[in-house]
Amino acid sequence: MRSLAKVRSAARAVALTGTIWLLAVASAQAQDLTGRWRIDLRTGVGVNMNAGTSTSASGLETTTETAGFLGALGCSRWFSENLAGTLSMGVLSVSTKTRVGVGGVETGTALVTHFFVGVRRYLARSDPASGTRFFGSVEVGPVTGHESGTSVGSAVVTSSVTRTALGGRAGVGVEFLLGSRVMLGILGGYTFMTDFSDPIGGQSNHSGADFGLSLGVLLGGQEAEVDTNR
Repeated sequence: MRSLAKVRSAARAVALTGTIWLLAVASAQAQDLTGRWRIDLRTGVGVNMNAGTSTSASGLETTTETAGFLGALGCSRWFSENLAGTLSMGVLSVSTKTRVGVGGVETGTALVTHFFVGVRRYLARSDPASGTRFFGSVEVGPVTGHESGTSVGSAVVTSSVTRTALGGRAGVGVEFLLGSRVMLGILGGYTFMTDFSDPIGGQSNHSGADFGLSLGVLLGGQEAEVDTNR
């Protein structure tokens, strides 16, 4: 049943992406973006989503985990028509844990975030009138994991640990210019990192593939219309 649910979820995601693609292609408009800024929100699909309850000699344990690229806030600036610099802050993993045993109750939460700086290189457009842009991107920066917990028994004990590692992301995608201010993107890539010195959320490495959408708002000067006769 769980496998069937995953297949249905994947089928819905593919159907939704296809619909968005067709609508975006039909609405895309060409512009010269050199010198302009963009603020965007990126939503991702976690590659590992788990929830469960187990019983052992130490007691009852309930866990939930959502891992993979979950979302980010980004900023871009176009240095030229086909090259942009990027900044992004996002979430890679969120998990919670509760254990109830004879010694008391233990709770814990873990969060893994990133701050990346990079570049996005667009392919030259074969049709200058097209507002559809394919690109490849590379980003690097710190990945930070924070885990905190509380144990309630004969005494209340709290703990907190923060670890930092080097990470990055390589990806590809396509963006659509919708009107003069709005951009829609379909993204895919792989986030990689070195190991944390101590596990965060039960694991030392949170590398993985991702897939998602982005919605951006263009800022800056008046956009220039593309001359389709060139």
